[in-house]
Amino acid sequence: MFNCIDDAAMRRRIQTAAGAYLFFGDEDFTKNRLAADLRRAVVGEGEETAADCVRFDTLGFDADMIATEVAAVSFAGRRRFVEVRDPPLTTARNDKFAAQTDLFIDLLSRMGAYSDTVLLIVVSRGALDFGDVAADRPSALYKRIAEFAQPVRFDFPSQPKLRSWISRHFDTDGLTVTTDAVDVLLALCGSSMYALSGEIEKLTARVKSRGDTVVTAEDVSDSVAGSTEDKDFALVNALTDGNRAAVFEALRKMKLRRDEPIAACGAISRVCRNAYAVAEMRRKGMPISDVAAALGMSERQASFYARAYGKSSPEKLKTAVKACLDADMQLKSTRLDYIALERLVCAIIGADA
Repeated sequence: MFNCIDDAAMRRRIQTAAGAYLFFGDEDFTKNRLAADLRRAVVGEGEETAADCVRFDTLGFDADMIATEVAAVSFAGRRRFVEVRDPPLTTARNDKFAAQTDLFIDLLSRMGAYSDTVLLIVVSRGALDFGDVAADRPSALYKRIAEFAQPVRFDFPSQPKLRSWISRHFDTDGLTVTTDAVDVLLALCGSSMYALSGEIEKLTARVKSRGDTVVTAEDVSDSVAGSTEDKDFALVNALTDGNRAAVFEALRKMKLRRDEPIAACGAISRVCRNAYAVAEMRRKGMPISDVAAALGMSERQASFYARAYGKSSPEKLKTAVKACLDADMQLKSTRLDYIALERLVCAIIGADA
């Protein structure tokens, strides 16, 4: 089995990459950047390289098709790059993807025969259960993959490294960021480099638009706090309105932004608790004005809940509240992340049916 390396070690090998690689871990920003760099190192850049770059995602995963692409020869005489994103692999023998997993592992075992192709497996945070690799407690699935593919773990950077990274980003655009501003930025965005990168871009445009060169804590607070509220509102409003399509669209955007699942779970939890409380009070005959007063919300908010969940029984909403508690426990005690959040959303939508 290959020994796990970090992203810095992988970057040193990028020009001589060969065989199969597994990119996994908590930090998706650097993971995706290095995946793009590896692709360029293997096939180069430009439209003419498109035929030698093939990508499979979860829905399009097919071990036989992947094997065909790995074995294919470039008509231009280049090397080939095959990327597999979040494959639905499993070690459960009764799972519908068990046979596909066996075929895929078999392909990995034969990668030595395809010296002109690099196969990259990219696993987003929480997409597969690999156990605790850092503590030398890997899962059975990780062991099967790592027997034939070089694993590369992407961890959240330390606070000093994050601070240095933030400062460098602003410095590249000719701006200086104060220590207090960095403190506020980290407090609001956490360790997500996707979130940090997006907010840094907005802050840069904001500060430059007024002709300044210094990013202050007040700039960060005004810009980041406002965007955070907008993101929470999209999901909460969709749930409050009972709009299924909007709920899943909001969740999709949260995944693309790499928002923290625990924070999203908290927002959904508040909706469920409020919906249950409103439904229970309305069942007892309380007018909306009294419901709003009892829960400390506006009559408009209370009416939203009553209308959106008016057909749901308090018992079903109580089940949704329990689902929130279960999801919260899973998020805090496992590495399921968005899997737990998606189960929660499905439970809530089911309660509203």
